[in-house]
Amino acid sequence: MKKQIKEIYQMIRGNLRSLLLFEFFFRFIAGTLLVQVGTRGLKFCLDRAGYSYLTLANAWKFFLHPWTMLFVLVMTVLALFLNMIEIGGLVTAFSGAAYFCHPTLWEIFSGAFEKVRDELRHKNYRLFGMGMISTFTVNLFYLYRIFSRIKPVNFVIKELLDQPLAVSVLLLVFLLFLTLLFPAFFVFHGCMIGQKSYWDSRFESMELLRGAGHRSLVWWPCLRRG
Repeated sequence: MKKQIKEIYQMIRGNLRSLLLFEFFFRFIAGTLLVQVGTRGLKFCLDRAGYSYLTLANAWKFFLHPWTMLFVLVMTVLALFLNMIEIGGLVTAFSGAAYFCHPTLWEIFSGAFEKVRDELRHKNYRLFGMGMISTFTVNLFYLYRIFSRIKPVNFVIKELLDQPLAVSVLLLVFLLFLTLLFPAFFVFHGCMIGQKSYWDSRFESMELLRGAGHRSLVWWPCLRRG
């Protein structure tokens, strides 16, 4: 176990500067974009629905309005795309480290876009959904900070968190996401590096989790490309 941990540490240390720069710039750009689009889009939809403010009382009618549904669709597609860019960048950085390479910030961003493009070409659309689940699970606090800055979503979030039933439902959803995510631990490497379909990558992920475990996490990207 100590050997595997040391290998992972060496991989991270070798690309630490590029990884930190990538995460900083990506999250700054993605966070700013989501907040700006979310704030302006909500104000536009509220105006079209005839409301001046969003509350729990009018939330149901508001979200069923055609403009709101279109806005939610646009935000979902944008979030899926940004999420896959981040995952593609991280996979690019770690797969390069497996070859003892040190990709630059530009190469990480370039590799991320290429990987997202390849997944769209291969029609691995389920990977985008799994990526969203992964991001929601890992970055729950970060997402809360983003949406709590979007008016009037921040007011609705505050009211929801004050209701025990809503908190219980959110906790159940979080546990469900964890259950779905664990068997797909290696699925992003399988699709983005191994160039496999989603289901083939998921099956291989489960096999790896049953077998080599931590050692597979270190060497599997290398083996898939070798």
